[in-house]
Amino acid sequence: MQLSALTPFIDSKSKEKPLKKLILTIATAFTMSTCLANDFSDVNYLPPGGVAADAKTASQLAEIVLKSVYGNKQIDAQLPLTAVLMENGVWQITGTFNLPPGSFGGVATILIRKKDGAVIGMIHGK
Repeated sequence: MQLSALTPFIDSKSKEKPLKKLILTIATAFTMSTCLANDFSDVNYLPPGGVAADAKTASQLAEIVLKSVYGNKQIDAQLPLTAVLMENGVWQITGTFNLPPGSFGGVATILIRKKDGAVIGMIHGK
């Protein structure tokens, strides 16, 4: 067997056998391709009460998403968030306007579906 075909698997600093490295590389590639090929269509469990089952959970999800979009400083200034469950099963979570009276500005509002925790939309007033 010619070693030139295994040259990419030989590390001059390593004492490992080339065949061992080749087998590990193939096994890793196979595992990754198997994971990537799974479409997860059989993974459909949702908790009976929904992913965002209560106002606290909905507010925590909202805070994470809003901070990733608008930044920690902007959203921290609007805490606490207020969550109201609408008749259509969607949480409307709104920031608190904490500026002095007469100030101008707005707050973030985000809609999160109770059933699966999906973000339906968001906006930030000015």
